[in-house]
Amino acid sequence: KSIKRMPREFISIIRGERFDGRTSRVRSEKKHVDYSNTLISELRNSKRVVSYQNERFFVPPHKRYERMIHSAILSKGNPSNAICLRRAGEAKDQTPDAVNVIKWSPSGDRVITAQKDGSVLMWNGKAFNFITKTTIHSGPIRTMEWNHAGDILLTGDNSGELKFSDAQLGTKHQDNIGGPDEKAVRCVSWSPNDSFFAAGSDDHTLRVFDSRTVSDVICIKDHHREVVCCDWHHSSSLLLAGDKNNLIRLWDIRAKPSSPSSGSSSLEHSFENVHTFQNGHKGQVTVVRWNRNGNWFLSAARDNLLFLWDIRMMKSIQKFSGHDKHINAAAWHPFHEKLFVSGGFDGKMCYWIAGQDTMAAEYKRAHKMCIWHMDWHPLGHVLATCSKSGTSRFWVRNKPGDTIHDDRLLDAHVDQEIMDDDLDYD
Repeated sequence: KSIKRMPREFISIIRGERFDGRTSRVRSEKKHVDYSNTLISELRNSKRVVSYQNERFFVPPHKRYERMIHSAILSKGNPSNAICLRRAGEAKDQTPDAVNVIKWSPSGDRVITAQKDGSVLMWNGKAFNFITKTTIHSGPIRTMEWNHAGDILLTGDNSGELKFSDAQLGTKHQDNIGGPDEKAVRCVSWSPNDSFFAAGSDDHTLRVFDSRTVSDVICIKDHHREVVCCDWHHSSSLLLAGDKNNLIRLWDIRAKPSSPSSGSSSLEHSFENVHTFQNGHKGQVTVVRWNRNGNWFLSAARDNLLFLWDIRMMKSIQKFSGHDKHINAAAWHPFHEKLFVSGGFDGKMCYWIAGQDTMAAEYKRAHKMCIWHMDWHPLGHVLATCSKSGTSRFWVRNKPGDTIHDDRLLDAHVDQEIMDDDLDYD
């Protein structure tokens, strides 16, 4: 009787018969990272969520309580609850080209990666499987950024080309800002209302473009070295820019510029920057990121250090050290104000909490080669990282019942004092 209940292919194997192949074989199901169950249960208890969003919930350390894990939005007062150390998936193209940039779509259902050969790949945001590949640039893509509306993807490459793409990765417009030398575009950032965007280049300039006419309206040439990173404030006209001169400059685009010098273009203005942060890094600045509170910003450099700055005092308020190699990537958590993550040249990934003297957690070999870029899911429960080795990896929070002997956690190290104080479960 038990054999009769089995599928036909299993019965043939047990009886020693040869399977004819007409009946479909059992396929292994691909694991998904689906947040629907968590959000639906929290929406049903919406009054409880609003009343207890700063409470610390206890989840028993057993696998049967996985469905009770709360979203990162719910426990805003508990940053350790959003630390992602468990590898959920990996995406790799057939060509072994390095992945320079990785970005989540604004809806969170797609992941976009920019390759060294100028192509852009789209991946599923839940199962992490390949969807499509589109060639946008002829050279390596160095920077990529979605606008706040989520309908335009701006990319820049090594030859100084900027291109607009829609949500389906169809090219809308292109422009060249590299000048006669065709210098590479290193960074782009959108204004709060998407009317303008800034671009930093290897020609020592920081340019501001009108997104409607796609023409540069401001050209700042006060940087004496290549502009490597920039970030626009999320609610004002303040613009941060870091260069290879170990300096971070704060610009106000609304400030009235001085008249251009003789023999220069009418767009090449000499702005008086609001402030120059120079008593911090001793190496090339690689990352600048505004915090969502509007008063802090984070910087990383090739001196293996991270600094937290406060524009109200115009000075650094905390220094973070723990990387063995220079830092290439860093990102704030979308909901937890004090939590951020950084990636180093040796593939090491570190989590930090502002106000804590030591790192909250680290993963020594998150990638085999250097981490180029990282980006959080809009809901904050998945972290995506990309590497020079051509792989993109996706990290999620640990499940109840996970032990340090798990193969996916062997290289992870957690500060036990911080976790005992903050974590929902042991």
